[in-house]
Amino acid sequence: MPPDSIYANDPRVCVKPTGDIMVVHTGGGEYSTITDRAWHVLSNTNHSSLMSGYQSEHEQVLSVVNAVTKAYIEGRDEPVLFVMHYATLLSGR
Repeated sequence: MPPDSIYANDPRVCVKPTGDIMVVHTGGGEYSTITDRAWHVLSNTNHSSLMSGYQSEHEQVLSVVNAVTKAYIEGRDEPVLFVMHYATLLSGR
């Protein structure tokens, strides 16, 4: 692997990436939740999640999706894309 790779095992040879950055979350956590106001749905998984609010007797069936959002991070001029796989989608409606 070239020494300028951002995947280098030795942090002394790892350089700060330039240009576009995309961060992908592959569903490693147990419960990922996103909102439709902040995320753009890329695809529907055809799975669903049953959720209820705190101290609520009402349950909702929510879609599980793959989605992307763009965020501006302090110290970077360009935005960063965040991709979330297999996340429960909360609707603002």
